[in-house]
This record gives sequence, structure tokens and C-alpha cells, in this order.
Amino acid sequence: MAAERAVADPCPAVATHTPCPDDYLAWHEWAEAMSATHDTTQCPTCGLWAIWTPRATGDTMDRVLTDIRAERARQDAKWGEQNHPDGTGRSGDPLVAEVVKADCDRAARDGTLTYRHILNEEVCEAFAETDPAKLRAELVQVAAVTVAWIEKLDRAGGGAS
Repeated sequence: MAAERAVADPCPAVATHTPCPDDYLAWHEWAEAMSATHDTTQCPTCGLWAIWTPRATGDTMDRVLTDIRAERARQDAKWGEQNHPDGTGRSGDPLVAEVVKADCDRAARDGTLTYRHILNEEVCEAFAETDPAKLRAELVQVAAVTVAWIEKLDRAGGGAS
């Protein structure tokens, strides 16, 4: 069992481990640099997180977030810092959110769910919210769905970046 192995015992599968510095400080510098481009995998034999594999180049989420940062910079350059009122919580917003959620649920049950359904539901839930902390949480969900949709477009070859 991997958890019972003594630390001093060499792993029988050491050949699968990624070579790395032995010195503690040197290893940490090396690991920090490696973590920017690699993911670690646990060795199935000894249990150490000693197998480093390169990430796929052009990580889709990184590309999307880079595009978003660039767009935010363009917006700030053009308009400066914006502090508009939220404009959420209007009288009909909760009802609209319920109707849109029901439509999204129906589409999921019917197998016709689209990103439009999902994003529309998240936006309508955000529009219905009046509590700032809950609004923020809803807007994070809007952003996450939007990023997922862009990632899907990029994977399908339809993305602009």
C-alpha cells in the first residue's frame, strides 16, 4: 500500500517520476516554474505527486480569460472606471427568472438545452437579485457560463482568437 511506504524507500516506479532538483529551495523554485506549464499526477506506486506532464498548449480557458482581460482594459481605456447603479430587482424580474428557469429545466429534460438557455437563466437570476452578495454570486455564474460557451466555440474552431 502506497501510504505505508517509508519515505527513504525508493519508489520501484521512479523511472516514471519527473527528474527534479534534490535541494529543498531549488526544488521549490523549479516546482513554481514547472507549475506554470505542467500539471502534477500522483504516482500510483508510491503516492508522491512526482509525475509532471505538460499542459496542452493554448489552454482554452487561459486564452478566454486573456481575451476578457484585454476587453476590460479596452473598456477602461475608453470609458474609465464605471460605477453605474445595478438596476436589478425590478418588480417583474423574479417572475421572469422563474419562467426562464422553467424553460431551461424543460429544455434540459427534453434534451434541447443550449448555452442560450443556460446563460439566459443565469442573467435573469442576476437581474432578479437585490442583495449585493447574492448578485455578485449570480454574476460570477453568468461569467462562468459565458467563459464555458466561449471555450466550446474555440474547441469547435469557431472562436475568433
